[in-house]
Amino acid sequence: MYMSDPRVHTDRTVFGPETGAATLLAEIGTLGWSRFRQAEPLHLSPHLHDGFYEICLIVDGEVEWSAGENDYVLRGGDLFVTRPGELHQGLDKAMQPCVLYWLLLAPCPIEGRWLGLQADQYLPLADSLGSLPFHKWRANDSIEPAFRNLLREHVEASAARPDESIARLAAQVALQALIIGLIRSAENLVERQPTAATPEIAGSQIENIKDNVRATLGDSRAVGKVLGLSPLTFERLNRHFTTVVGLSIADFRARERVRAAKALLRQNGVSITAIAADLGFSSSQHFATTFRRLTGLTPSAYRTGASD
Repeated sequence: MYMSDPRVHTDRTVFGPETGAATLLAEIGTLGWSRFRQAEPLHLSPHLHDGFYEICLIVDGEVEWSAGENDYVLRGGDLFVTRPGELHQGLDKAMQPCVLYWLLLAPCPIEGRWLGLQADQYLPLADSLGSLPFHKWRANDSIEPAFRNLLREHVEASAARPDESIARLAAQVALQALIIGLIRSAENLVERQPTAATPEIAGSQIENIKDNVRATLGDSRAVGKVLGLSPLTFERLNRHFTTVVGLSIADFRARERVRAAKALLRQNGVSITAIAADLGFSSSQHFATTFRRLTGLTPSAYRTGASD
């Protein structure tokens, strides 16, 4: 079911209990696609899904989510998968601008049928799902088409296509392809997982860079100064840092500045203008733009919410 809500700048196509549009398969709790045209505060509060894996594919944009004790930055092409009953949320409960698919998938039963398969066929899939490297990894090329095909079958079936049994069969095939793609892309992650350091830069150097960035948040020249911590050119250093940390040095600094700003905003005696200056932003407007891009809230709105 397609919905567009101009109040929250979001386009959505969702099948499941929240919309009353039934899914084609019993294994699917909810299936959806969304485009968030701007950040939405309080959209992604802590939540869990009893009895369902949640599988999300970020198609475009960048979001910050957490699961368990870990925080993740996800970009286009990243998967985010949580176990049944596992608590997860958006950073500061916000959803940043993005396009994504998501699916609530019921685990394999001990016996019977699942995705139209007999137990001896689906139990190997069940074992692989149970050993996935939760929570984040890169999708392979098969996953977005599988999501797209699965959603298309639901949309066409909801438009009263005469033979719904064909739609269910096609949905089974698309969901099988999605799950196999999920497992294979996770296998690639294990094969290609970067170590905590490369031959050119040790893990201790990465930590030194992070510590240096945190200690110089108010210095506009801080990114250039990290060159003194390594014999590499900035381009090579930044590439290795991004491989290990998942963020460029500049992006890591931006997030650390916003993290520090949040702590200061909870202190009502410090003005927003002073916070912007202390953290090296060129202006209060630059600070507000960066803060809202990463949190979905203006600094003043964050301060108001923190004091409630």
